[in-house]
Amino acid sequence: MSQDVAALFKSYEIDYSRKSTDIARKISSISSLSGELRRVKNAEVEQDIKSAETVIKSMELEARSLPADASKPLLLKVKDYKADMIALKDQLKRAATSASTGEAARAELETGANILINLHGQRETIVRSRETLAGADDSISKARRILSGMARRALQHKIIMFAVAGFLLLGIILIIWAKVKN
Repeated sequence: MSQDVAALFKSYEIDYSRKSTDIARKISSISSLSGELRRVKNAEVEQDIKSAETVIKSMELEARSLPADASKPLLLKVKDYKADMIALKDQLKRAATSASTGEAARAELETGANILINLHGQRETIVRSRETLAGADDSISKARRILSGMARRALQHKIIMFAVAGFLLLGIILIIWAKVKN
């Protein structure tokens, strides 16, 4: 019976070796993909990792079913395979992160370009506003000069009117005085 378990363990080992090699190859190909293909390949690798973990669990169960002296080296192999799976998962995370970092950098670049375009448009708007404001300032200065001139002329007209009124009043007083004296 222990030979059957050992043969079964050996077949699990071969299956695991094939799966781990395939997983490593797929992980290395992820970095060259982008977009939807990358997500599909990533999901495929995650499925392969789950399948490999199932094989590892089966190997562990088979190794535990053996007597202690025979199971010890097999359990050490299982422990190494689990460590390999952890390393493969880390590689997958790094590959996915590097992809998202590249996509994030590209998105940031596009955002930066859009911001620069918006800033250029805003600069043009500010320049036009400044020119309009300068024109309005010139118009206000011209209007102020015209209003000052009008106020001066109105004051001159009032002074002339009061002078004429004073002159007429003086003339009336002189006429009344001359009539009273006669």
